[in-house]
Parts: sequence; C-alpha cells; structure tokens
Amino acid sequence: MNYEKLYYAIINKALRKELSGQRWKGDGNYYEKHHIKPRSLNGSDKDNNLVLLTAKEHYLCHWLLVKLYKKDTK
Repeated sequence: MNYEKLYYAIINKALRKELSGQRWKGDGNYYEKHHIKPRSLNGSDKDNNLVLLTAKEHYLCHWLLVKLYKKDTK
C-alpha cells in the first residue's frame, strides 16, 4: 500500500477545499490544524505548511505518517 500517496491525497483534497472557499475556521464545522511536514521532521509553523483537517482526516494523516516514518527511519 502506498501510504505516502494516500497521505497527500487527503492533504491535497483539504487544501483544494480551503483554496476554493469550501473550508475555513468558523464555517460551523470542527477542524484541526495539521502540519503537512511534521515539526518533528523540521516542518515549520508557517501557513504554507498548515492545513485544516476534519478530526477523521487528522487521525488518518497521523496514522499514515506513523506508517511512513517507522521508528529508526530517517
């Protein structure tokens, strides 16, 4: 299974929704900020590294990141 492809499919879908105005903080739905490149991998807190995800999307992205970056990998 290609975990990286699945991860970026979720991220890109969320980014498209943000850019098209379909998703924003305060639209009545619950979102969590997610670092596209994790801070543990030197990702920044800048806006271009953050995306709004639903709780389910956020959980799945972190699960996929665990699969991508198993312990003792670089």
